Formats: sequence, structure tokens, C-alpha cells
Amino acid sequence: MEVPDEWYDALRQRLATESETQAVSTDAEREDAQALTVESAPEGREVASLAKLLTAIAIEEYGYDPASRRSPIPREIQDIATRLGLSVSQDTIRKYLQMGARYLPKDHQNDE
Repeated sequence: MEVPDEWYDALRQRLATESETQAVSTDAEREDAQALTVESAPEGREVASLAKLLTAIAIEEYGYDPASRRSPIPREIQDIATRLGLSVSQDTIRKYLQMGARYLPKDHQNDE
């Protein structure tokens, strides 16, 4: 039976995606990984813009200090999301806070 090469390529891609999803350890991280595989996944600039917005809100409204080694803010944001029925891991929140903080001016100082 002949099978088009495209079918094999699609099968390889699907298997690679499934193995990546299975490698994720927690339910929240698995949901985050699945959300990234959605057809309408955001492009790089959109992700960067969302990270900037998250970081700006965290700084202004929650007192997040990007220079701090440890911060309770990712946990607070996770708790808010959980209360709203949204599942997001602290690691994911921390990742995007750090990503957004990279765009802050070098002379940025928290007003607190």
C-alpha cells in the first residue's frame, strides 16, 4: 500500500508533539503546553506584548520587583487565576514576568 510522504511527516510531527506533552510533569504545565499547540497560537510579538503587560500590571498593582531573587507575586497571580477557574503554573507566570522585565529600561526603579 502506498502512503504519501506528507502523511509520514504529519505522523512524525504528531508523535513529537505528544511526547513533548507527556514529558510535562504537572497538570497545570500540561495545560499550558497544550494551549501553545492551539491552531491560533500567538506569534512572537504578541507573546512579548502580553509578557510586557503582565509585568507592568504586576509591578504597578502588586509591587512586583523584577530585580528580586524571590517574589511572592507569581504565587499571588496563580491564586487569582485559580479563584477564577484558570490553571496556570507559577513557573509559567514567573517565565512571562521575567520575559516582560527584559523590556524595561535599564534605569527602571520600583517606586516602592
